[in-house]
Amino acid sequence: MKKRQASGFTIVELLIVIVVIAILAAISVVAYNGIQTRARNAQTGAAGNAYLKGFALYLAANNSYPTVSTYHCLGQTSCRGGTWSNSSSLDAALRTVMGNSLPTPSSTSVNDNSNGSVAMGYVPQSANVTLDGVARHWLIYAVEGLVPCPAGKVASGNWPSYTSATPSNGYTNANNGTAGCMVALPNP
Repeated sequence: MKKRQASGFTIVELLIVIVVIAILAAISVVAYNGIQTRARNAQTGAAGNAYLKGFALYLAANNSYPTVSTYHCLGQTSCRGGTWSNSSSLDAALRTVMGNSLPTPSSTSVNDNSNGSVAMGYVPQSANVTLDGVARHWLIYAVEGLVPCPAGKVASGNWPSYTSATPSNGYTNANNGTAGCMVALPNP
């Protein structure tokens, strides 16, 4: 009599398949998270470049930057505390050269010491944040991870004194895995 062989998978074969599926799932999750981070940083870079162009257009049209007295968030419906606030007059001034839809950065924020935190903001010259000893207007923004800032030429240094030397790492400062980017606007 012939012995009949049982058909099906052995427990070892099933375990190997499960391990392979788990490894592929882990690789997919890591790749997906990296893609999401790069997409958020690209969104912030595009918004930063748009605001840099918007401020340049405003300066060219008016021979000055919009008049504000404190730090203002850009492209956000709410700021994150401290001295940062929204400014309808700043938004209205920028809309005259940028159109009705102002760009929105990702929600990544940079901690601005005791001043709270902001994803993207405008620091007026009256705040006396300096570049090479001269008070300047600034665009400040944050990107996820310790990666180079994608918009503008960032400055080196610490709040409130910066130098025009390009930081070797491509960002101005870092806090909890977030790169802070300080870009000086040209003086009028």
